[in-house]
Amino acid sequence: MKKVLIISYYFPPNAGAHVQRVTKFIKYLSCFGYEPVILTNKNKTERKDLNFLNDVINSRVYYAADFGKFIPGTLKKLFSKFFQPDKIINWRLTAVPQALKIIKEENIDLIFVSVPPHSMSSIASEISVKSKIPLVIDFRDEWITYPLFKEKEYSTINKRMYYEVISSCSALTTVNETLKRRIKTDLIKNRIHKKISPIFNGFDIMDLPNDIKKADSKKLKICYNGRFKKISDPKIFFRMLTGLIKSGSININEIEFICMDDKSNEKWLKDFPGLKEITTFTGYLPLKKSYDIINDCDIGLILLTNYGESSAFPLKMFDYLALDKPIIAFVDKEDELTDFLKKYKASEIFFTEDENFNDIRVIDFFKKTMNGDLKPNQELKKKFNRKKQTEKLAEVFNKVLDLTI
Repeated sequence: MKKVLIISYYFPPNAGAHVQRVTKFIKYLSCFGYEPVILTNKNKTERKDLNFLNDVINSRVYYAADFGKFIPGTLKKLFSKFFQPDKIINWRLTAVPQALKIIKEENIDLIFVSVPPHSMSSIASEISVKSKIPLVIDFRDEWITYPLFKEKEYSTINKRMYYEVISSCSALTTVNETLKRRIKTDLIKNRIHKKISPIFNGFDIMDLPNDIKKADSKKLKICYNGRFKKISDPKIFFRMLTGLIKSGSININEIEFICMDDKSNEKWLKDFPGLKEITTFTGYLPLKKSYDIINDCDIGLILLTNYGESSAFPLKMFDYLALDKPIIAFVDKEDELTDFLKKYKASEIFFTEDENFNDIRVIDFFKKTMNGDLKPNQELKKKFNRKKQTEKLAEVFNKVLDLTI
């Protein structure tokens, strides 16, 4: 069995989409001929999910302290030129020597890193160059190629680091086709040629409730699993609900909205006092507890507003998909995400430029949901099993090792 050194700044019991992706790779890589060895640190975040520890219980985990966390934020801002592309770059002082030691002791065959934080790719690149061990970089989000990327001070440094990192790696993976296309187009312009493979996020069937069911409440329950922020602004959804209630199209006693995640989500409702009595904010929940709530709801909500496009695949979408929930989405335009939702079949898509919602269309979607008339595409669902996606990652590893023998 080949050994892969996985470098991950955030690691269980920490939680979040970034932790979940890496953790599930670790859980299933051994099924495809790779033994994961992990390098991380002991920094803890407020979000924790102890269940993720079970996914990594059979892997050896090494730690390198991050002394950079003790540098005051004001000092980091003052000397931001030296903390590019982000403040976690300081971790290289301990991570690089520790990784080189691990590589020697464990006889590592391959290095893998998932970013952001983008400094992780720079750290992994340095380790790869010094050890002469091939590197695969996984991009969950773009570094400099996102269309709305705003020029920062020292952006030239960022760009130089980016191309140096890309040039040093053996292969790239992304979370969707759009991200692959943008990175590839940019690299070709800069005469850099790399193999790029999309490996989607998904769901782990071992995390799902034993009984995936249709909600049995007489109320229509809509849920949202995530944080509200500028690119996922819920106001358009709140305006739609408010309009339906005021027009009498929906009885306020027959609908409920449940929002899972940070309590700061509550501030977004201040301009919609009429929705307070039908809205519940649970605060952040571990994955399995959030699945219990989603399982008891009728519709999952997706928001990609003020994003400029609709190519991102929010992790919450796979939570809804896993539990066969119809999806209502508010997005900026037609894109990879909307194409996917149409194939899913049990979905209704609204565009942010359309403020005059068709009550008949909305109510028809709600009625079909409550009657059980919407049937998700089960063949599409099967493709996003975390184990299947990990198999694709192992195939990338195999090709890299074949090329480097």
